Amino acid sequence: KIMKGDVEGAFRHLMLASQHVRWMAATIPERGVLIIDMSAPFGWTSSPAFYGAFGGAITWLVSRECPASMDPTINEEKFSTWETQLQVLGLGFDTNACTISMPRDKIAKALGKVQSLQVQTQTTRIQLQQLLGSLRHVCSCLRAAKPFYQRIHTACVRAPRYGKVPVDEAIRDDLRWFAMILSKGQLRALPLAMYTSTQPVDVHIYMDASNSGLAVLNPATRQYIQVQFDAEEQRLIQRASGCSGFNINVREQLCVALAAWSFGPAWATQHTVLIKAWSDNTSAVSWTNRLASNNPLAQDLNRAIGLAEAVFGFRILCGHLPGSSNTMTDAGSRAWTPPYDKLWTNLSSAWQQIPVP
Repeated sequence: KIMKGDVEGAFRHLMLASQHVRWMAATIPERGVLIIDMSAPFGWTSSPAFYGAFGGAITWLVSRECPASMDPTINEEKFSTWETQLQVLGLGFDTNACTISMPRDKIAKALGKVQSLQVQTQTTRIQLQQLLGSLRHVCSCLRAAKPFYQRIHTACVRAPRYGKVPVDEAIRDDLRWFAMILSKGQLRALPLAMYTSTQPVDVHIYMDASNSGLAVLNPATRQYIQVQFDAEEQRLIQRASGCSGFNINVREQLCVALAAWSFGPAWATQHTVLIKAWSDNTSAVSWTNRLASNNPLAQDLNRAIGLAEAVFGFRILCGHLPGSSNTMTDAGSRAWTPPYDKLWTNLSSAWQQIPVP
């Protein structure tokens, strides 16, 4: 069971991801209790020296007056009762089902703000801050929302304190994606297993890309995705240079996006939670895990991956696999040229090809 105290506003910008929250939480395994420190000094923007001086003064005052002026020490009216279903920090938790949900009224409120800003040509810092305040619940529920949040946040930071700023195409693009997540994404009864790195992997997929095409394997179902690049894509490959354009890193990440949308409907019906995609390209692994990249094409792929995660209710993580261990996918991405054509034909004879949507 869980209960909550009185400092909801102080945790407005608190990160809830498992890799961060442990720094201010504790457990008592013998009692089955989780404790979150609710006295963290959020909001202080001055220097540490001044904070230390004020902190020392408060400590002296409390030690001098306590306990005479501190009775009762705990205001029980500020705490809830122990429950299995409780709304904390704007999100609903169910400890029996081990799920987290975004309240429907907050979904509707956030969608209304997104749609309102979509039709405007100008906006203010206050309006952007209000929008970000609503969207933060979406980002807490869905890691997939992270790529859509960044450019709106950047515009808010750069906006002047007074006056208006234009709503440019970059912001509109993020708003369109957010509208799709809010209207079609799964924001209710999300399994808490999505927020921990200790969750066992449900499905492993293997992928590879080349100058000829790409291939993604799902050994559990003996299914695969295979795409041969057409003439236009070949021209994009030839024009790619360095870290920009349709380079090999982007082509490798394209495998993840195609897998998310091709296998996603089946994963959703099977209540699959965690997918592990294996690639021999370290950049594609990093871009997918962080859902961030400086390459414009990779940014669009991150949005596509994020939207698939939101719609179908799973999470994709990438891992690095040496190319020498990726024999079948290596042949699949080059199956149109010898000697890979015969090797691929032999290896995939009992497999089913999944059409790309």
